[in-house]
Amino acid sequence: LQQELEAEVATLNEDYGDTDIDKLPLLNAVIEEALRLYSAAPSGLPRSVPPGGVTIDEQFVPAGTTVTTQAYSFHRDPALFPRPLE
Repeated sequence: LQQELEAEVATLNEDYGDTDIDKLPLLNAVIEEALRLYSAAPSGLPRSVPPGGVTIDEQFVPAGTTVTTQAYSFHRDPALFPRPLE
């Protein structure tokens, strides 16, 4: 994987820019995966419950309520990310 990534990055011109980096799928996948495992968000990620409310684990949460979870937990949930630690 490292060799493939190095080969992909080696295709960049010396004066590359942001749009050139956007065209490197492996590099972008590596960055996104690193951010999933080691989030840049130091605290919870708040969200507002939508109109009508929602039931979470048999507990009703009214609309407009702020809920949050830490990225560490849900980024390692195998229901959301198959093989979350690989």
